[in-house]
Amino acid sequence: MTALDTTPTFDETTLTAGDLTLRPLTQSDADDVAEVGYWVAPWARGRSVASRATRALAEWAICDHGFERVELFAATGSRLAESR
Repeated sequence: MTALDTTPTFDETTLTAGDLTLRPLTQSDADDVAEVGYWVAPWARGRSVASRATRALAEWAICDHGFERVELFAATGSRLAESR
């Protein structure tokens, strides 16, 4: 499977809420592990955009594409993430 890149948008405003990426984790010894990465636009933060999209993507990867595990690595140094 190649990386899946999605850009969720809201039709009402045509603003991009963020970006969500799923890719096989090549550093793993197992072929059944994928990694999720994302960013969320400032105006969409605090609206559960990332958590809902990540949950749906992980379910899709596990149920429909045979991954056994989906990992999320959080970047350190984010002032917003550290303040929560």
